[in-house]
Amino acid sequence: MKNHFRHLIFLAQSLFLALLFFSISRIIFFLYTKSLFPQIFDDGFFTALAYGVRFDLSAIAYLNLPFIILLILPLKARKTKPYQKILKTLFLAFNGLALLLNLSDVVNFSYTGKRMTADIFSFLMQGEDANHVVQDFLLDHWSIGLCYILLMYSLYKSFSYIQDQQFFLHRSKQNWTVWIYTPLLLAMTVLAMRGGTQLRPIKNIHASYFGQGKYVPLILNSPFSIFSTLNDKKLVNRTYFPTTEQKEIFDAQQDFSADRPNKKNVVVFILESFSREYIGAYNNYQGYTPFLDSLMQHSLVCQHAYANGKKSIEGIPAVLSGIPALTDKPYILSQYGSQKGNSIASILNQKGYNCSFYHGGNPGTMGFDAYAKMAEFNQYIDRSLYTGPSTDYDDKWGIYDQPFMHFFKNELDAKKQPFMTSFFSLSSHHPYKIPDKYRGKFKIGPLKIHETIGYTDFALKQFFEQAAQTDWYENTLFIITADHTFKSTEDTYKNSNGLYAIPLFLFSPGDSLLKGTIDKVCQQADILPSVVDYLNIDTRIISFGNSIWE
Repeated sequence: MKNHFRHLIFLAQSLFLALLFFSISRIIFFLYTKSLFPQIFDDGFFTALAYGVRFDLSAIAYLNLPFIILLILPLKARKTKPYQKILKTLFLAFNGLALLLNLSDVVNFSYTGKRMTADIFSFLMQGEDANHVVQDFLLDHWSIGLCYILLMYSLYKSFSYIQDQQFFLHRSKQNWTVWIYTPLLLAMTVLAMRGGTQLRPIKNIHASYFGQGKYVPLILNSPFSIFSTLNDKKLVNRTYFPTTEQKEIFDAQQDFSADRPNKKNVVVFILESFSREYIGAYNNYQGYTPFLDSLMQHSLVCQHAYANGKKSIEGIPAVLSGIPALTDKPYILSQYGSQKGNSIASILNQKGYNCSFYHGGNPGTMGFDAYAKMAEFNQYIDRSLYTGPSTDYDDKWGIYDQPFMHFFKNELDAKKQPFMTSFFSLSSHHPYKIPDKYRGKFKIGPLKIHETIGYTDFALKQFFEQAAQTDWYENTLFIITADHTFKSTEDTYKNSNGLYAIPLFLFSPGDSLLKGTIDKVCQQADILPSVVDYLNIDTRIISFGNSIWE
């Protein structure tokens, strides 16, 4: 009996050790991301940590379930060294994985603004994208790797110490009464998994109870965030208002009518990670985009435009299909991604347009090729169809922006008008490479991305200078926006607005009226209905945005 309690004490010490290291990893997460929580000390830093314990206990119970079961069963084998080695392996493996996820999320959070969810597995299995950047991430974020090594070493030494202090080689008598504690401890484990005695187990959303949701990523841990979204299968039908009242507030089904359609070409530039912060014309300081600054002087500029997501895989459907990121799983990777819906391409296809999507990335990148097909683009052109020299490949993501935009312009020259096309850039993506011949030619800022922003701006300048000499240029509507934002260095952008603030402006050299500013709030999902409205198309669409002229 006494020996059984020693095993249970060892279990309690081990789980407390896991909880301690979860908390340490949360503090490390905070130290790397503290600029995104500017009011945390006013609102209660230690209170946020205390809230996090509830989610940590849940994750620890899930991860250590085999370890717990092997210790609460009063088996004689627990006293043997092989059994104890198995326990040690299980404890270090599962908790080591948890620490790896927590620290890796520092990088993920910088891009997405949230903890990992189960869709990370879909991303990892979608093409070769993850393999291309792992080495660069390890080099760029070596200090996080060092933190992980130190944590794992400390965890190993700590566990070894408590295990050695009470090794169980001696024998002691035990009777049937020791089995009484087994179901009780299992019940306590299940309670920890559920996060309490409430009717339903806790989910990610429960972390929003503290700080009105501002500190959800800090309160959560990555294993819990992944576990709690594993079974997310489909949207739940919510009825908050009667159908008639819903349509009075907002109706995704929109009707457009016009007597005479406008047969202009449409070119949509989606610029990788182009935060509004980086563009001088939007701000009272010199940015990194001298060409876009000059182009905006002749454009209709949305002063308050926002992205509908924090990932490229969320931004593309928002821009081209009017579908914002409304759920944890991106639309392209969800079970709804295979369902037909309208897009700029599907609508303009019916009006005789040739529709194409250009991205210099590797085949299969983020499922954009599959999305382009479902969105009814006539062609999807990626790196595999690029006809330039192999030296234009950046060795990671695809073709550098400048040569691919030159290729893009030549492709447009050969198209029959009217055409609609979308170009998604890539050079301003990690690892932020530009061709050697352009190094040192663009403004260097505090972030590595700043130089590549200048490079892509330069590529756009060359594209527009060459396009201006063509016969299709004057008859074209250009829309320039971004897929999502990236890190901020300016205090005015280190907030919820700045996290989603992107450029959005429309330029047409043949339309003298398409100039000035729009001061209302706009979003990526507004682009689809705005194109339909501008081209005077008589149609019905489904979109979660509105025309910017409404």
